[in-house]
Amino acid sequence: MDLAAVAEEHGGGRATAGAASSVAAARRPRASLLRRSCEAIRRALAFLFSHAGVCALILAYTLFGAALFLRVEGGPAADAAAAALRRAVRRRRITADSLWALTARYNVLEEAQWRAGVVERILSHQEELVAEVRQDAAAEWALLGAAEGAGRPQWTFAAALMYALTVYTTIGE
Repeated sequence: MDLAAVAEEHGGGRATAGAASSVAAARRPRASLLRRSCEAIRRALAFLFSHAGVCALILAYTLFGAALFLRVEGGPAADAAAAALRRAVRRRRITADSLWALTARYNVLEEAQWRAGVVERILSHQEELVAEVRQDAAAEWALLGAAEGAGRPQWTFAAALMYALTVYTTIGE
């Protein structure tokens, strides 16, 4: 079937450029998965080698380096902070469960007793949490070898980021 016959079939005696291009588009097979993948990779590489891509790579590399450095150099202090967070979450869950038990026991009919129980349990939770935070802070200072109240830990994310930037800018020619 030729182009004129296809154009006539689609409602016209004349083969127009629009009809010819739509027929050509209908006949053209869709690009294979491999060809589309190669094209996507080519576009990604073109972006990475552009100014914006290089800036994005440097930023990602710096953030990754800072996070890695903080993890490596954080040592026992970072592990102690993670353990303290797990204990705080567990304590909060226990407090929420005890508040739920209070609610189930007193229900809505004994509102004054329920409020008194809730206030007592929340104050108890606050006191336990403050005591645990103080204990964890003292243990962290002992791990860092710092005197009590002497300052902050040495490596924060901001400090690790600055260190990574310093390394990148001083290495080279």
